Amino acid sequence: MLRKNAKTRLSAAERRQRLIDASIELFADYGYEATSVDDIARRAGITKPVVYDHFSSKEAIFIAALELIRDGLLDRGAKVIAKETEPGGRLLAGIHAFFDFIEETPKSARVLIMGSKGAPSIIEACQRVQAQATSGIASLMKSSRPGSRSSNKNERALFLTAEFVKKGMHGLAEWWMDHPDVPRKEVEGVLAAVLKNGTARAGEWHLPFTK
Repeated sequence: MLRKNAKTRLSAAERRQRLIDASIELFADYGYEATSVDDIARRAGITKPVVYDHFSSKEAIFIAALELIRDGLLDRGAKVIAKETEPGGRLLAGIHAFFDFIEETPKSARVLIMGSKGAPSIIEACQRVQAQATSGIASLMKSSRPGSRSSNKNERALFLTAEFVKKGMHGLAEWWMDHPDVPRKEVEGVLAAVLKNGTARAGEWHLPFTK
C-alpha cells in the first residue's frame, strides 16, 4: 500500500501525453523555434533524459502533437456530421464543431495552424501531416456519397475541394483568434455561406453537408 505522500509513478503513456500537452502550450505561446526540449521537460515536470526515451527530437514532439490535434479534430467532425441527416444540419454542425475546437482548445488550434507555416527544419514533416489531414477530410466527404462514381478526375476534384476547405477554415480561424471581438456566430455564418455556395459544384464531389 502506498504511503499517503508517496508519488504515483506515471506510466509511459502518461509521460508521453504529459510531454505532448506541455509542448502544445509552449509551441502555441512561443513558437517552434523559441521552444526547446529543456523547456518542454521543465513544463511537463519530466527530466530531459526521459524525454528522449519517448521522442528522438523536438521535431518529433511537434509532429506527435500536430498529429494528435489533427486526429482529434477529424474525429470530432466525423461524429457530429454522422448524427445529422439534413444537408443544412450537417453544414452547421460541422462548422460549429470546428469553432468549438477553437474555443475549447485555443492552443491546440494555434499549433494546428502553425503546422502549415513551420520553420524550415519541419516544413517537410508538417506538409506530410497537413496532406494526411486533407486526405482525412476527403475521406469524410467521400463516405457521405457512397454511390458516386469514382475516377482519377473525381478523386482529384475531391482532394482539391478538401484542401480548399481545410486551408480556408484555418485562415479564418487564425483571423478570428486575432479578432475575438467579432461575434462567433457572425464568423460561423459567413463560413457556412461560403462553403455551401462556393464548393457546391466542385467537380462531381460535394461536401458532406451540401446538397
